[in-house]
Amino acid sequence: MHLLNYLNKIADFFVRFYILNQKLNMAEREDPIPEELHYEEKMRAIGKRKPAMHVEQSPDNGATQVSSTGKIRFPIQGNQVARFADLKNGYVAVDMVKNDAAVTDATLGEHGTIACVSRGTLSTNTNQIISDIYKKNILDVAMNNTFKSANWADSTKAVLYGGSSDFSGEDISDTAKRFIIPLDKLGFDETFVPLCGIEDLKLELYLESAIGVLVANTDGAVTATGIQYSNMILHYDVFDMTDDEFEDLLHGSNGKLIVNSKTWFCQDMTVTSTDTSVSMTLGAGKQDAKRVLVVQRGVTNDAVITNNKFAMGTGKATSISLMHNGVELKNRPYTLTGGAPENFIENIKAEGGYIYDGNERAGNRTKYTASGDVISVVGTFGTTNACFVAMFDCQNGFQTDDTESGINITTGSTLLKIVRTATAMNMNLEVFVEYGQRLELDMMGDRRFTVMQ
Repeated sequence: MHLLNYLNKIADFFVRFYILNQKLNMAEREDPIPEELHYEEKMRAIGKRKPAMHVEQSPDNGATQVSSTGKIRFPIQGNQVARFADLKNGYVAVDMVKNDAAVTDATLGEHGTIACVSRGTLSTNTNQIISDIYKKNILDVAMNNTFKSANWADSTKAVLYGGSSDFSGEDISDTAKRFIIPLDKLGFDETFVPLCGIEDLKLELYLESAIGVLVANTDGAVTATGIQYSNMILHYDVFDMTDDEFEDLLHGSNGKLIVNSKTWFCQDMTVTSTDTSVSMTLGAGKQDAKRVLVVQRGVTNDAVITNNKFAMGTGKATSISLMHNGVELKNRPYTLTGGAPENFIENIKAEGGYIYDGNERAGNRTKYTASGDVISVVGTFGTTNACFVAMFDCQNGFQTDDTESGINITTGSTLLKIVRTATAMNMNLEVFVEYGQRLELDMMGDRRFTVMQ
């Protein structure tokens, strides 16, 4: 019976695809809508509808994983005509419990499950990478530190992710508890993933070491594999179009689905404690770079008792600047002394927010400024971590016209500079670049994804 249903679905797919193909070959359009605008317009329209279906999918690489060594892989069915997955609002529900017998007391850190995924990828079954976000948890924490409030941390973050606005979150010492792992920042926060390709897709989540996720009662007691994940379910909605809508969409793009998304690239380096002038030339080949986000973390910030892997500070920097083709952003550096309010207000503007809207912004001045001068954890067990982040808006900082395009980063074109006094420890410098990515799916050709950048 299952085989018959499967064969019927395949037959229905090819019948619908053949009819659409015939219509496209015969039809003519005098003034087709530009392909990018046409696709985004249609995506906004279907996003206002009720989903056609809700998918709940188990991983296909084992029902249980442990942190650090684990990777959760979920299959996503392709070959679905006129259907699109909403992964930006998707999530993974999971049971979590400590995996170290020597640890008697372990709680999630203040960031909860947001800290759990060190890398997220979306690819086809033949390993064509569609999206690959390296150090995803660092990016997530940096964005939340800057744009979310303590009220959000004690409500949404606590309930969904097991985190808090304080030092530690939910206790998972003895009994497994169920939480949500978010799927934003995977490159599709503003659009949908086409499911019309000939191949199935796969979502892979690489798990962070438990040392960076847990708070324990004894420093160093937790091992890298100290968390067990089980009963993992991927949830996402699927939206569909009618055949006429899908035909119209393909008309506007010469038979291709053109997906313009925003994704992130991470470049990192280690800065020694004696470096007072730090320069990083950003990697080439990133067109339409929209924002640059700068994070500084202590190299040795992995002690479990303080859970300060995600402590982010100014590193005693006095200024930070971004230059493109010899031109400095806003013709001046960000000054980071005296509480760094200019940097923070520019962060808000880079996010597209109203600069005096403080309800959903980081509300702890001590965490953001003074404590961030020393990159390590603020105080001792029971206190919160520093959360300083610098962000540059490339769309408004360099452009002289009214377009929303970003900058094109070519070899040697873009330089980040940090001036500081000598610090007390070595640091990880991580720079995240948000840039425009273009995907093509030729529905009249091989129906395989092509990543244009």
